[in-house]
Amino acid sequence: MHLRPRARPDRRAGFTLVELGVVIAILAITAALGVGALQDHLPRYHMVSAAKRLKADVHQLQALSTATGRQTRLRLMAAPGNCATPEDWGGGWVLEIGDASRGSTRWDILPPDVDPDATADDSEGTVSLSRDGNAEAPWTCLVPWGTITGPSPGDQDALVINSRGYLDNPPADLDRGYIRLTLRNQRAVAQGVQDEVMLLVSAAGAVRLASPTAPPR
Repeated sequence: MHLRPRARPDRRAGFTLVELGVVIAILAITAALGVGALQDHLPRYHMVSAAKRLKADVHQLQALSTATGRQTRLRLMAAPGNCATPEDWGGGWVLEIGDASRGSTRWDILPPDVDPDATADDSEGTVSLSRDGNAEAPWTCLVPWGTITGPSPGDQDALVINSRGYLDNPPADLDRGYIRLTLRNQRAVAQGVQDEVMLLVSAAGAVRLASPTAPPR
């Protein structure tokens, strides 16, 4: 007599509702923790990115001055509220090229106009970190700077660069050998933490980023 083999029980059981609920809860908690950590790091990321862009823009102006033999300048724009409270952030700068090697009287926002009668496109030369700006950097604030008179009337609050890539600003504009521009993480301020990046530009055109807690001398 031929005996049929006994059927094996099907062990391919799926998740129960309880197990599925536990998995979903774990995933939700992990995602929440990840979002929280990301939110803590994003303001610093924006600040550092803005500082690197500011440094790159100074280098761009230096290269443009040496290539054209004309002055260039980086004109600063104050932040709304001047970083007085954690909610105040923003600011920016404008990149311009002059009409002469020294003592420029006319400044053109980059890119330089090919046709003076054409409508200017100033998008390349204007950097706004403020809300809805073209380079919006939430929680990053351009801290109010010291007195910058510039080399000529009309050059206030501007770094003016000559055809050698050096600063044309007078010595009185420099603090211990540098013009110092600081970007601050206002989210960190709200948490009682100092988190800043400083751009330093020397009279000879050296450009670097540093921590304002221990600036080079």
